[in-house]
Amino acid sequence: MNTSTATVSAETGPGIDPSVLDDALAKAREVCAAHPIATLAVSGRRTGHPAMADAVLADVRATLRGRPFDARAIRPTFQDALDHALSRLSEQLDRTPALATR
Repeated sequence: MNTSTATVSAETGPGIDPSVLDDALAKAREVCAAHPIATLAVSGRRTGHPAMADAVLADVRATLRGRPFDARAIRPTFQDALDHALSRLSEQLDRTPALATR
């Protein structure tokens, strides 16, 4: 059960099916449950990455104890990009010494 009080938002740009938002919010809330995050915003959009013509960029921005944390990933699908970006964000938060005394 998620007991986080974080404000979580998600949005997608053109070319990304908005039906993925429910799953995106659920995944974002899992990260919030593991860390004392105040806000977490997820966004996804198609990008013209030279190596992947139809690539999707996922941006994740979190605020934790007044400090901003950002992670992004480019993958073939929004779900893959979001998973990677959230994983990178979790790794950043796990490495932050100020959070060791949650």
